[in-house]
Amino acid sequence: MSTGTGAGIAGVGQAAGQIGAGFAAKRQAEKNADLLEELGILAAADELRAGKKLVGTQRAAMAASGGDPNEGTFIDIQAETASKAARSALRAKFAFDSAAFAQEEAGRAALIAGIVGGAGTLLGTATSVLGQPQAGSTGFSGGTTRQVGAFSRNNSAGGPGPSAFTGFA
Repeated sequence: MSTGTGAGIAGVGQAAGQIGAGFAAKRQAEKNADLLEELGILAAADELRAGKKLVGTQRAAMAASGGDPNEGTFIDIQAETASKAARSALRAKFAFDSAAFAQEEAGRAALIAGIVGGAGTLLGTATSVLGQPQAGSTGFSGGTTRQVGAFSRNNSAGGPGPSAFTGFA
């Protein structure tokens, strides 16, 4: 195996590794995002549960003080408590959803970086391998060979002089 072939195989392997790492990072980020979304749902449920518990405590305190928890100001207080619990639940869910979105974006960025890195490696490898003439090769396609000095001004082979080959000084 020639040096160019070995470098080409190594370059392809490295590019595949970079692209594979990008896909792996994206999959992991998606898993993290899914987990964060589930945690957001649980956090919101906890906030709502805490709000309901507080409303229950308020109702018991109102009833113990001789008031009717189903009338006037008492209802307003309970409604405000429930509203605060709902807002708190939404904030908790939003925080986790934002973190999940950030994870998804990081995964997409990792995938793109892996693909671009792999493509760059492939291009660099191709440039390196194609730019190196192999043993017995001239670097030209079609098997053309070039002999340096074959058509010089001091052509001792008796061929035509320099005027017949302009540009080959």
